[in-house]
This record gives sequence, structure tokens and C-alpha cells, in this order.
Amino acid sequence: MQYNGLRPGEYRFRVTAANRDGVWNEAGATLALRVQPHFWQRWWCFTIAVSALVGAAALAVRTLATRRLGRHLELVEMQHALELERTRIARDIHDQIGADLTHITHLGELARRESLTPAEVRSQVANLTERTRELVKTME
Repeated sequence: MQYNGLRPGEYRFRVTAANRDGVWNEAGATLALRVQPHFWQRWWCFTIAVSALVGAAALAVRTLATRRLGRHLELVEMQHALELERTRIARDIHDQIGADLTHITHLGELARRESLTPAEVRSQVANLTERTRELVKTME
């Protein structure tokens, strides 16, 4: 007879038998057995397995958090670069508009001079009008 799949622990195997004459041994014989657990059934193996699972989960969470933080940092850097470019463009436009307005003011001052002939005044006003149109185009 076979006893497969016994759980770890202590067992007593008791046997009673009969002789050829059919007389039974009432006291029988007892055999004490101890079934040792497999290594994966021991407490230290379970502790190592749980620790490995917890460590792997922590590493996965850390990796995901690091990646997410890296993507967020890239996005913030792109937004910062975009903001710097916008600021540069705004400064360039501001400088250009300021220069155009200064030029228009000088043209207006030239046109107001009394010493100019009507033809020169018309020429200055035409120049002033053209410069104003260019400024309006720049602002669009």
C-alpha cells in the first residue's frame, strides 16, 4: 500500500497482522514517521517569495513614477521653451513697432515744416501713409 501526498507532520503507522493459523496480533506494531516539508513549504521560502513580490511591485511602481515624472519634465521644458520663443517674438515685434512709430513721428515732423513746398509735403505724407500701412501689416 502507498501513502502519497501526505502533508508534512508526524504520523504513526500501526499494523496488525494475522499468522497462518488466523490468530491476530491484537497489540500490533507501531512505526513513528515524520514527513518533512518541501523547501517551498518552509516559512523562510515563503518569506523570501513575499519579499521578492513586494520588491518587484515597489520597483515597478518606482519605474512607472520615474517615467511619468520624466514625461512631465519634458512637457514642462517644452512649454518653457515655447514661452521663451513667444517672449522673444513679442520683444522683436515691440522693437519693430517702436522703430516704425519713431520713423512715422519723424515723417510727420518733416511734413509739418513750413519751409516745405506743397509737393514735398505730399511726398512726405505719402511716405508717412506707406509706413503706417507697413506698421498695420506688421501688427496683423
